[in-house]
Amino acid sequence: GLLPGAARVVAGSARLDGVDLLGLPEDKLRRLRGGAMAMIFQDPSSSLNPVHRVGAQIAEAVHAHRPNADAAAEAIALLKRVGIPDPDSRARAYPHELSGGMRQRVMIAIAIANAPRLLIADEPTTALDVTIQAQVLDLLADLKRERGLAMLFVTHSLPVVAEIADRVAVMYAGEIVELGPTAEVFARPRHPYTAALLRSAPSEGGPPPEGIPGVVPPPFALPEGCLFAPRCAYRAAECAEHPPLAVLPDGRETRCLRWRLL
Repeated sequence: GLLPGAARVVAGSARLDGVDLLGLPEDKLRRLRGGAMAMIFQDPSSSLNPVHRVGAQIAEAVHAHRPNADAAAEAIALLKRVGIPDPDSRARAYPHELSGGMRQRVMIAIAIANAPRLLIADEPTTALDVTIQAQVLDLLADLKRERGLAMLFVTHSLPVVAEIADRVAVMYAGEIVELGPTAEVFARPRHPYTAALLRSAPSEGGPPPEGIPGVVPPPFALPEGCLFAPRCAYRAAECAEHPPLAVLPDGRETRCLRWRLL
């Protein structure tokens, strides 16, 4: 519901604890957002309010779902939990007074303020340098283990996927083309796009990266049949039909009719 008017659901469902979120009225969704499910956005600079202190913004998230809690004290405890030094003074700081890594940690503190069962992380390390990125990923992994939460991590970075994900869904042109355990997908891809992505990534001591011919089609001009077929070395006449996301004998899923050739 974050893109009213710009996006719509045409099919399927989105379920949390068995409840279809797409059918819930707005008042019930509002109780879930920031409570049972929370989100870390890509750019903390545009997500945090520049005219309010960070402690107040964390406290606001606490108070929205638990009005009787000591929100100010919890904000300081959350800052400490996400690894921000001197949390008492940092709680009185404005977003512009913090580094990019600290601002992202503030966003994580807001997201976990009410112990969500589902945490959605949208490219949370994109704007950070490699060292800070590793620290944020370690923090998220610790929180996942410590709190037993499920995490949906959206990223373009294959190394990040390899490090943090139990299962991976590979997407192309707006649809999932492969789904399975991360280690198996990386070791034995079952879709040509996944295989091409892995070949395009640099690796220490490995072969040089290979580019993927062609370009991703715009959403208003998608090809008929398999969306990846115009760029695929394995395409055949049967690829003129749009393939379903099929379950393979090993339980993995792929949207390719010629996966046996990989």
